[in-house]
Amino acid sequence: MSTQLLTVSMAALIGFFGLWWLSAPLRQQPQAHQRRVILLLALVTLASGGVYLILGSPEEADQPLAPRLEGALTDLPPAAILVRLEQQLRVTPDDAQGWRLMARLRGQVKQYPQAADAWRRVLTLTEGDAEAYAGLAQALIEVDAGVVSDPAVALLDKALELDPSNMSARFWRGMAGQQQNQPQKAASLWQAMRDDLPDNIPLARILDERLQSLK
Repeated sequence: MSTQLLTVSMAALIGFFGLWWLSAPLRQQPQAHQRRVILLLALVTLASGGVYLILGSPEEADQPLAPRLEGALTDLPPAAILVRLEQQLRVTPDDAQGWRLMARLRGQVKQYPQAADAWRRVLTLTEGDAEAYAGLAQALIEVDAGVVSDPAVALLDKALELDPSNMSARFWRGMAGQQQNQPQKAASLWQAMRDDLPDNIPLARILDERLQSLK
């Protein structure tokens, strides 16, 4: 496999893991909905195979763990891909994109405290990063077993201030409203999301169910 193809394959694979993690609230649904979400994520991943990711110089010698990480990227478990990312970030610790991918993948393997740390690194390296604020909020929510705490709410509000269209922030802010006995707040956020979506996608049906649960 050429270096260029290897890079694209790694980026696409990690991109899928990132989307899978970010879709966690959508996957806590009946099995039929889960299958639709998996199909949707696979299509998105295939369509975005050129996502940026720097893996390092091919001329450099392999790292000590390299023999355990050989083979096609699609055959590697997430933990092995994490090792490759960790190796690269030791060389380029200021790579915000690398930390972003690290955060997504940490979340995918349910290492939520480490995902939160990676999102914090992204925030120190970027300005006005709505995804990082929303990602950190979701990591904290996962650490708290689904409870949307006040710090998480503040992060979600910041994400929405920067990007009112951020789907993850809108969804979890609605969850916060529901948990805090503010059904009107939750309904407003989820209904606005629903109005932006066509009827024939899984997220629209999931939001319909969430809205119904508020009645």
